[in-house]
Amino acid sequence: MPTIMYANPEVARVGLSVKEARIQGYQLKIIDYKRPIEESVELIRIISRASDELILGVEMVGEQACEWCGQMTLAVEGGLHVEMLTMNLLMKNFFQTDMNNSKIK
Repeated sequence: MPTIMYANPEVARVGLSVKEARIQGYQLKIIDYKRPIEESVELIRIISRASDELILGVEMVGEQACEWCGQMTLAVEGGLHVEMLTMNLLMKNFFQTDMNNSKIK
């Protein structure tokens, strides 16, 4: 179930958090995408299973986090993998970073 906080900046989350995924025993690959917007930064954190990059959860902060929440819910509930998400869900407009920012934890 998605969680949205209408604040400034907006905060939204869907699926498992990093802590919840670790408690369930997953080895994680966490990818942080950041984009500077005027005086703030938008962030989308994709939490995936390290073995196959199945998306377990997504955390978002920024002025459009609530709009992104619907698409990210579909990604989590639909069983998408990171590559499918970054290639197909309008990511080229948001993400201007490379996959080297990811960390396996």
